[in-house]
Amino acid sequence: MDGVSGVILKPISGAKQEGVEGFFKGVGKGVMGLVARPTAGVIDFASGSFDAVKRYALPAFCVLLLHLLPLKMQYHCSEM
Repeated sequence: MDGVSGVILKPISGAKQEGVEGFFKGVGKGVMGLVARPTAGVIDFASGSFDAVKRYALPAFCVLLLHLLPLKMQYHCSEM
């Protein structure tokens, strides 16, 4: 909801501070916020999902490696 309110509030704030030029700057900032906030939310969600997959997949992968690799290589996975 912050992105939508920014489309209205940023131009008003810009107009109060800098007049007509500030109004148009505020429109630009408001529109950018309208696009940027949802995009950032999607990226944040995807990043958290990938971290969860990595956290659970890596130990399973190490178990597989422990059965396939020579003993010298196994110490890397045993530290996790």
